[in-house]
Amino acid sequence: MKSVLVLTILILFSTFANAVTYYVRVDGNDSCDGLDNIADVGDPWGTSCAWLTIGKCASTLTGGNTCSVQAGTYTASVTETTSGGSGTEIIYDGNGVATIEGQFYISNADYVHVKNFIIENSGEAMRLVESSHCLIDNNTLSSSDTYTLNNRTNPSDTDNTTSEYNIISNNIILEGSNAALYISGLYHTINSNTISGMTGDVNRDGIFFTGCSYCDIYDNYITTGTHPGAPDPHIDCFQSWGWSHNTNFHGNVCINPSVQGSNQIVHISDHETPGMSVYALAFYNNIFVMSDPGYSPFNIQESDEGEVIDDVKIYNNVFNHTSADGDQAIRLTDVTNALVKNNIIVNYGNDDDCYYQLNGTTTGFVTDYNLVYDPNISACESANDIFGEDPLFTLPGSLDFTLQTGSPAIGAGADLGNSLLYGLDPTSTWTDNVKPLDQDDYGDWEIGAYVYIEAGPVGGPGTIAGGGSGTIAGGGTGTIEGTEP
Repeated sequence: MKSVLVLTILILFSTFANAVTYYVRVDGNDSCDGLDNIADVGDPWGTSCAWLTIGKCASTLTGGNTCSVQAGTYTASVTETTSGGSGTEIIYDGNGVATIEGQFYISNADYVHVKNFIIENSGEAMRLVESSHCLIDNNTLSSSDTYTLNNRTNPSDTDNTTSEYNIISNNIILEGSNAALYISGLYHTINSNTISGMTGDVNRDGIFFTGCSYCDIYDNYITTGTHPGAPDPHIDCFQSWGWSHNTNFHGNVCINPSVQGSNQIVHISDHETPGMSVYALAFYNNIFVMSDPGYSPFNIQESDEGEVIDDVKIYNNVFNHTSADGDQAIRLTDVTNALVKNNIIVNYGNDDDCYYQLNGTTTGFVTDYNLVYDPNISACESANDIFGEDPLFTLPGSLDFTLQTGSPAIGAGADLGNSLLYGLDPTSTWTDNVKPLDQDDYGDWEIGAYVYIEAGPVGGPGTIAGGGSGTIAGGGTGTIEGTEP
C-alpha cells in the first residue's frame, strides 16, 4: 500500500513539475528565464523576466508547458516540432491580445494546443503537417494564400494515419485564395468555426475535405461573400475532389450571396487514381442558402477515370434559394445509392427541371418525404413528397428556418432512426454528438433541419422549484416546494 502511495505521489510530482508557464512580451528578452510576466529592465545581474519571441517557446517547451503570450504584435513565424502527450499538452495561449504576423507551423508534433491568437499572414496563417491530437481553438486566422488553415497529409495517401484526432473549433477563419480551411487525415473534428471573407476572386471555397475520413464536421457558419468583378466565380461551401468516406456533416450553415458564376453548395468528385474512393457521406440538419440564378446545386459527380461514388445520404436539410431562379437543388452524376429524404427545398426547379437531376449511370437513387415549395415546379416522381405548400419558416430572411405552428412539415417526415449515421471511430468521445435532431416530443419526424417545439401554456397555477410562494409569469399563483433560504 505504501509503495502504491509513493508511486502516486511521484507521478503527481512529475506532472506538476512539467506544468511550467513561460511568458512572452514585446518588451521581454530571450536571455531571461521566461518565468515571470515582467519586462526586461536591463538588469545585468537579473534573469527573471519574460521572453521576447514566441520562437523561444518553440525551442524550449516540452510536454505540460504553456507559452503565455502577452499583448502586442509578433512579426516572426513560429514552428513547433516537439510533441506533448495526453494530459500534458504543449499549450500556446495568445490570451486574446497577441497577434502573430507570420505562420504558425506545427510539424510532426502531437498534442499541441494553440488558442486565443490573431494570426495574419500573406502565406498560410496556420499549417499542421503529420501532426495528431492537436487542438486549434478560439483563434482569428487570415491569409491571402491558398489556404488559411491547412491540416494536410500527403495527398498521394489514402486513410493517412499520420494526422489523426485533431480538433479545429470556435475559430474565425478568413480569406484563403483557394479555401479557408483544408482538412485531411482521420478522425478529425471541425466544429463551430465562422468562415467568411472569401471575396474578390474565383475558387475561394469554405472547407476542402479531400482525404478527410471518419471526420465530424458540424455547426460551422460559412458565408462566402460576393465576388464583384470576378468573371466567373466558382465558390463552394464544401468541396472534395478525392477520397473521403465515413464522414458526417451536420448543423452547418452555408450562405452564398453571389449572383454570378458557377457556385455550388457542395462539390464532390472522386479521384482519378484507383483505390481513392468516395463513399459513406452523410449531410443532415444543415442550412443551405444560395442566390446564384440557375446553376447552384449540391453537386456530386464521378471524374472521367475515377471510381463510382457510392452511398451518400442527404436528409433533414433546408435548401433555400433567395429567388425563384434556382435550377436543381441536387445534381448527381454516376453516383450509386444516394438517399434524399426529409428535406425542405425552396425555389429550386422549374417547368423543365425537377428539384433533382440524375446524369450518367446514377443508380439506386431514393428520394421521398421532401417538401418542395416553388411556384414554377411541376411535381416529380415521388410518392410522399409534398409540393406547393409553404413550409412556414419562422423568419427565413433572418436565417430562422424553424417551423411555425401549422407548418405542413411538422410530423410529415420519414422515420430514419440512427441507421444513416456513418461509422465514426467508436472510441471517440464526440460520437455521442452525432445524432439526428428531427424526432419531436411525439415521436414524429419533421421535414427540414429543425424539430418543431410546441409552446406550452402560459399562466395559471403551478408548482415552482424553490422556496416560499410567488406568482407565475402570465398570472396565477404557485406553491414552492422546499425550504426557505
